[in-house]
Amino acid sequence: MGGIGKTTIAKALFSQLFPQYDAVCFLANVREEAKRLGLTSLCDKLLSELLKDEHHKDNPAGSTFILRRLSNKRVLIVLDDMDSLDQVDILFREQCNFVGPDSKVIITTRNRHLLTGRVDKIYEVGIWNFVESLELFCLHAFKERHPNKGYEDLSERAVKYAGGVPLALKVLGSNLHCRSTEFWECELSKLMNCPNDRIQNVLQVSYDELDNLEKKIFLDIAFFFKGEDKDYVVRILDACGFYATSGVKVLEDKALITISYSGTIQMHDLIQEMGLNIVRGGIEDPGKRSRLRDIEEISDVLENKKGSNVIEGIKLDLSEIEDLHLKTNTLNLMTNLRILRLYVPSGKRSGNVHYSGVLNNLSGKLRYLEWNGCFLKSFPVTFCAKMLVEVCMPHLATCVLAGKPEISSPFSTSFELFLLHFLFLEAQILHRGFVKFLNLDKLLASLALSAVLRAGRETTWGLLFDKPAGRKDPLSGADITELLWCSIICAGVLIAVDVSIHIFLYSRDRSVAGSWAVAGIWS
Repeated sequence: MGGIGKTTIAKALFSQLFPQYDAVCFLANVREEAKRLGLTSLCDKLLSELLKDEHHKDNPAGSTFILRRLSNKRVLIVLDDMDSLDQVDILFREQCNFVGPDSKVIITTRNRHLLTGRVDKIYEVGIWNFVESLELFCLHAFKERHPNKGYEDLSERAVKYAGGVPLALKVLGSNLHCRSTEFWECELSKLMNCPNDRIQNVLQVSYDELDNLEKKIFLDIAFFFKGEDKDYVVRILDACGFYATSGVKVLEDKALITISYSGTIQMHDLIQEMGLNIVRGGIEDPGKRSRLRDIEEISDVLENKKGSNVIEGIKLDLSEIEDLHLKTNTLNLMTNLRILRLYVPSGKRSGNVHYSGVLNNLSGKLRYLEWNGCFLKSFPVTFCAKMLVEVCMPHLATCVLAGKPEISSPFSTSFELFLLHFLFLEAQILHRGFVKFLNLDKLLASLALSAVLRAGRETTWGLLFDKPAGRKDPLSGADITELLWCSIICAGVLIAVDVSIHIFLYSRDRSVAGSWAVAGIWS
């Protein structure tokens, strides 16, 4: 992570240790200097600093003469802000591996992977705690170690915004130095929507080094999946074709995210803010941005029909709204929508959502669909659920199918939706909880068998209690007994199939297995 203090620590160590060595070199800002001068020039600069008056220009870097000179010296080298394996190979392995005994090389980098397996020890610089952060901030804002009278609360707000990042603390403190409380109040409020450019530019260096798919993974996490389980997020992003297993690891190595002990993905608030700002990118119309999570921007898009094929994801906390007039035909325009999350956190209640318009089309690229309080009586006929990885839609069953499901024409919409109707209905009747539906294609065959058996059960139920088609006389006792046995056998086979699915899912996602287990017992 940029601005965390790696270079500052390296400078402090260099100042403390350099008298103990025969030759020293602090090679600053390797990333930028390599782009400007090239690695060959940096090698020359490194050797010049180490050899001093022992001229080496007539001898190429790596020559026997140079290596012999270095092997007789106890040296201290700092390679600051390295960002590629080429730099590690040329500056560190080729030059520094031949220095004398007890020599020391210190490398600072934003990419942990560059160091793994190549150095003896790795020290990860962490964020500062609140007390340390407040002291550093005050030194720049007031030139003292504590806030001036009347600035205590404002100072705490500034420190919380900086999140323990030394660069942010210094920049904010310097900007607010000798300013009135009114200026502080206005400036801190502005930061919520307009991040400081100097801070953002330093943080964005790590993002700029990502490839296109890694950038998409980062932005999806910043907008939709911060605080979610890593394996769960990887499944969804893999379904988007992002190769998330390796992509998430790259983000972790570059300190853009961290993985908690419980396996959830965490992201520093300033890093997340950088991601949100990248997507905004100076685009005033939110309908022309790829991802949306701001309540006002989403309301503007959904209420004023500003949807477009640029939008790939929406996340909206329905408990944070008072009234939302959602024109559902806006979704017709979002043909590239991959992620739709209209959710209500546990323990909270949804605001008032008023629906209008006709939903004729829902993106066939949807991988994640969460819609609390879905109003639909049925999905659009054109909707294909083949790409879906997960569905979380409480109360969907009462909207999609009221009462006993119709089985006479199961293919009236699509086969996938027919299966989903049964699944949602069972979960709704039993516990009205969330339905998590993973890897639809892989489970489709098992679900098909379940659907057929459920259809058999419904048919049996109709024969027992409804007037059977083509019969004038009531069923005899033998007929009823035979049908009951048939129903019991069908139910037994169905439970066996469901239990197999539960066992398979339990090893991957316990919450998913729980939802299916309840449905299986009812079957």
